Amino acid sequence: IQANIHAGEVEGKEACQALIREIASGKHAEWLDSMVLLVAPIYNADGNERVTPTNRGPQNGPVAGAGIRANAQGLNLNRDNMKLDTPEARSMAKLLNEYDPHVMIDLHTTNGSYHAYHLTWEIPNNPAVDASITRIARDEWMPAATKAIQQKDGWALHSYGDVQGQQPERVWTTVEDLPRYTHNYWGLRNRFGILSETYSYLTFQERIQTASRFVEEILNFAHTNAARIRKAAQDADERSLIGQRVSLRSRVKRSDVKAEVLMGDIAEEINPVSGQRMLRRLDVRRPEQMWLETTFDSTESERVPSAYYIPPALTAVVERLRNHGIRLEQIDRPTPLRLQEFR
Repeated sequence: IQANIHAGEVEGKEACQALIREIASGKHAEWLDSMVLLVAPIYNADGNERVTPTNRGPQNGPVAGAGIRANAQGLNLNRDNMKLDTPEARSMAKLLNEYDPHVMIDLHTTNGSYHAYHLTWEIPNNPAVDASITRIARDEWMPAATKAIQQKDGWALHSYGDVQGQQPERVWTTVEDLPRYTHNYWGLRNRFGILSETYSYLTFQERIQTASRFVEEILNFAHTNAARIRKAAQDADERSLIGQRVSLRSRVKRSDVKAEVLMGDIAEEINPVSGQRMLRRLDVRRPEQMWLETTFDSTESERVPSAYYIPPALTAVVERLRNHGIRLEQIDRPTPLRLQEFR
């Protein structure tokens, strides 16, 4: 469980620390029968220390300020999971290689559209992700968490999206499916990557409560279904892709029919510290029919070879592949090979 990858999106780190405190006090003891939990409340330590009262614009608190989006290199850590230009991303890849958790939860805060959801979520949505990982996450896990929170707390949750276009043809569309994003990177490694986006215009206290409840219900499902989750990851690892076609590029897919999206409203407030405008969610739920763009179709695929040959002069490539945990074998003597070449 990690939070604060974008260090202005702060309630996740509070929810993580509250979770640790609860476990230390004896709550959720049953979880420890089926799970080992690794918790990183502050993934972006650099950005966390650069607190300003004006960061995150109209987000509703904390009023004294929050950290910044980037790390000390000025890089967005949630875009670095493939190129590994940051020590944070390299350490995450090292964790995956050496500890290999089955489930990764990444806690964020969303802003933008004035919807009525306390939290939106996303799972690995790239077409190259193992289908069983996607099915369990999308068809079982997220609906179970959503239903539990609706019943216990009365809060509405939805898959991640932002509203685009004009009525009556507005669209609820998700983020890209690229593996530079944390949850997609984890998914393409045959692991369950779960992204949460607490609603920015809830109060700071409400956002902490929402993030805490989401993590709690995610872990409740993981506890109940621990054996299935382990097996799904193991089965995905054991399925050989050699000779199979795998998606390389994709495009977002629009739903065949419109679906209900709950839109909301906001009120303006003044931050008592900065004097700047901030927004607060109002208890409004206004159903609107929209097109959904929440899944992706492959537009280009390629047959997976048994191996790739990398010229030894490409030392930076070799280093990156090692960091990702790719298996490498060095050829130390002249060896005839039949290769396909591509550019």
